[in-house]
Amino acid sequence: MQDSLEKGVRTAMQAGRFYDSDREALRENVAASIASAEPAGDAAPMALVAPHAGYMYSGRVAGAAYRQVQGRLVDRVIVLGPAHYEDVQGAALASASSWRTPLGDIPVDRAACDFLSHEPGFSVRDYAHEPEHSIEVQLPFLQVALKGAFSIVPILIGKPLEGGLESISHALVRLADDWDRKKMRWLIVASSDTYHGYDGNACRKNDQRLAALFEEFDPPGLQRAFQQREVMACGWAPIIVAMMAVRGRGAHAAKAIRRADSREVTGDQTGYVVGYLAGMIV
Repeated sequence: MQDSLEKGVRTAMQAGRFYDSDREALRENVAASIASAEPAGDAAPMALVAPHAGYMYSGRVAGAAYRQVQGRLVDRVIVLGPAHYEDVQGAALASASSWRTPLGDIPVDRAACDFLSHEPGFSVRDYAHEPEHSIEVQLPFLQVALKGAFSIVPILIGKPLEGGLESISHALVRLADDWDRKKMRWLIVASSDTYHGYDGNACRKNDQRLAALFEEFDPPGLQRAFQQREVMACGWAPIIVAMMAVRGRGAHAAKAIRRADSREVTGDQTGYVVGYLAGMIV
């Protein structure tokens, strides 16, 4: 695999694999996925949950999440993803000054990353970001859905260190406090697929139970359900961190918006199946 960093720019490693490499085809695909959904409420979300599979599989579910922020002005987006390829402890930051997609470069809020790098549980680990798709696939949706320019804070969440996920979420709350004082508008995105396995019925049951627990908006309770394997999601830690962080900033409700799974796209009722869920927190 090529080096993902090019003069401080994290290049589009998954273009042509998880999503279109052609600029106009990508924009049209993302716009169509967003247009396939309806607003799920009047309140502006503080956080979204969106899947991170190839767009042909999970694009419409992701589009349902980003429909909730379509046309919104946002200054900063914290994008939380799980690390699929590297063993990450705590929260991994990246050193890049911008992230590239076929739709253009998105600047990174380096001041925010520098602040977080001194917080417990955070460190800079480019090796974990280099092959990772969970953050990258969210970026074209943000570029199409949001109005105006924005900067990102990309963070991979791995195995909790001392202080657990709470210490990570507390640092994000402090960061959001600072942005609020500066009258900067912000959003958190938690990137996650759900069930992984060979049982389509189990996938639907998992996602229905996960949606119900998500809507209870009880982060510790949902974390216990994940850790006790009552429900499954590869990005469970990003989901919990996002829930904790926005709850610390006054969020009061969570809503599951849309679900689907890979078998509904492929038509293969016997092979491997992955679940996808879109949600928002207000």
